[in-house]
Amino acid sequence: MAGINIRDSYKQWLIKQGLKTETPSKHSSTVTEYLRRIDRICDKHYKSHDATAWNKLTKNIQALLISYHECQTKEYLINKQNIDAFLKYFNDISNSNQINLNLKVKLSFISQKESQFITITTFKELISFVLVFKGILDIAKNISKLSEIHDVLTFYKLTFSNGAPERQISLYQNAIEKLSCGDSLIENLILHVEYMNDYTVKGLAGLNKFYTFLSNPPANDNNRTSLHLVKLKKDRDDDKINNCLIIISGYRDNFMKCLTQTNQTGSTALQIKAHFQTGGYLRADEVASAFGIDPKTLWRLKKDGLFSPDFGTFYHEDRINQYLQEHFHRAQAPYPDIDYSQKNIKWHNRRDAAKKLGVTEKTILNYTKKGLLTYTDYAPKAPRYYPPEIEFLAKNNP
Repeated sequence: MAGINIRDSYKQWLIKQGLKTETPSKHSSTVTEYLRRIDRICDKHYKSHDATAWNKLTKNIQALLISYHECQTKEYLINKQNIDAFLKYFNDISNSNQINLNLKVKLSFISQKESQFITITTFKELISFVLVFKGILDIAKNISKLSEIHDVLTFYKLTFSNGAPERQISLYQNAIEKLSCGDSLIENLILHVEYMNDYTVKGLAGLNKFYTFLSNPPANDNNRTSLHLVKLKKDRDDDKINNCLIIISGYRDNFMKCLTQTNQTGSTALQIKAHFQTGGYLRADEVASAFGIDPKTLWRLKKDGLFSPDFGTFYHEDRINQYLQEHFHRAQAPYPDIDYSQKNIKWHNRRDAAKKLGVTEKTILNYTKKGLLTYTDYAPKAPRYYPPEIEFLAKNNP
């Protein structure tokens, strides 16, 4: 559109927000980085980052912004306990914006940790697949085994007066029949939902900043770009967008997090439990949070074969608790004058422990080998030491 340059208008807005245009080291400035993020998103979705592509992105910001937010939760596990909550969640997202999300969805069945691919579908069709899965679970109850899926699906089809969803039923039957554990109950099946889009955290941050700009278009009656952005804002329902983002954020806050069963103290290892009913499974980001380590460190544990997920990015709470127990080490002879019941305190890393004791990190390592310290080593090179013990030893050298 002649005379309309959204990229330049965005650049000027970023500068007015106080972002740097040039760094002392001459590296890419913050302004340049935000512009490049939108350029890359335009390249990904429109094969170009020219003025036309920026305008397309502006018009389609609702679908892309919500898709990027939803895609940050890479995958879900749906079973008989939580299927109603997931149906409500997916319907709430769909009903709150009335648009098709740009999401490619991979579906698989999981039974006794065995995974079987079902199909690749869209977010729009995902709700239909979940509804059919709910219908199958409702009919199967506690009696039907996987080997009897044909009878269950035949009965399920009879519940429809205006035609059954043949595509979903057929794909489900094919996948279940390929599972080797035919004696498992259908009601124990898990539907694994996984987003296949490469929507990065940096891309999301870029879209969030760009959307903030679009939500507050520059007021300039003599500028065609400003007039264009004001018109698009009027045509767009920002309240619906923000409501949908609240729904997605609320899911992350309430569904996929762990509860503490036993607090970590100087005498007890941390023990956790999945907050939501996912069959005891937790996502990698929740596991990293429980361990108090960076997600990248958890990924390295997987890469090095030290602690791997059960499937996808999911870990079962039983294996997590076993790992927490195995990597919690009490001093061989606990010190009588120390309170080992303190909880919710920050444990020292090796460097801080050495500094408090006035010794080298190598000395701390020697104390550890001699069994003189209580510590955790969830990550091999990142032990954490119980603070009351360190404070005691600072006054009474071992």
